[in-house]
Amino acid sequence: MGKVKVTLKNSDMRKIGRLAVNAYASEHGHECAYCHKRIQPPVGMPAGAVPVCDECAKAHHLI
Repeated sequence: MGKVKVTLKNSDMRKIGRLAVNAYASEHGHECAYCHKRIQPPVGMPAGAVPVCDECAKAHHLI
């Protein structure tokens, strides 16, 4: 089997990263990013974000 060289530009890498983050966020948008407990996401949560429950936010010094 021959070798294949793939070259991606930085803009391509950023686009792939954004697609991956948005796909993860759409699948896990109703669970805590740390403990995966089901929670209601806050109103106005930005696209590509995942919520964090109060207990995990305190434990990870986010609030």
